[in-house]
Amino acid sequence: MTKMNGRNHNVTLAVAFVIGCLIMLLFLLNKTHETLEDSRSALSTLEDKYASLVKQFESLYEYKERLEHSFMSFKEKKSAVLSEADTVKSELAVLKSSHKNEIQRLHDELDACRRREEMAVIHRSQKDDALLSPSSLVAQLPSMPISPVEDVHSNSAKEASGIKVISSLKNIHQNQSDSNKGVPQPSMDPNVDLAGNVMV
Repeated sequence: MTKMNGRNHNVTLAVAFVIGCLIMLLFLLNKTHETLEDSRSALSTLEDKYASLVKQFESLYEYKERLEHSFMSFKEKKSAVLSEADTVKSELAVLKSSHKNEIQRLHDELDACRRREEMAVIHRSQKDDALLSPSSLVAQLPSMPISPVEDVHSNSAKEASGIKVISSLKNIHQNQSDSNKGVPQPSMDPNVDLAGNVMV
């Protein structure tokens, strides 16, 4: 009887131990399963984040490529604009120098024309004064040859003709003087133009 009780007690302990081990195994399996599920969920989240990062990296790489292309295009355009600007500057400098020389040449020609015109006006005025001066005509009359065989009537006719010529020249000179009233006469000074302005 005592032996039977001892065997039953050992069996009970063995069964209790086995049951305890099974419970521990079930608990460990449950924890392992939960940990595995958490790991799978974390892995899925990490995969999503990785895919998002890959897309962002691709977008950044494409943006970088576009920026590099835009920068190269801008650099080429800038070089072309600078080259064109240098060309335009050189052309403007040449045109400016050419226009300056042309203006100086025209000024010189204008000054030369003014001087020639002033000299021509002065010479013409002096010539007209000399031709229309009665004193010069009177001074030329005694030098006219007179034949001693001419009679008194012919001398009188010549004197009358000379007086008529002198009178006609006086009238012409008077008419020219009247027509030139109010008109500025050319100056004899070569440094003064027709309008009376002093040239430097």
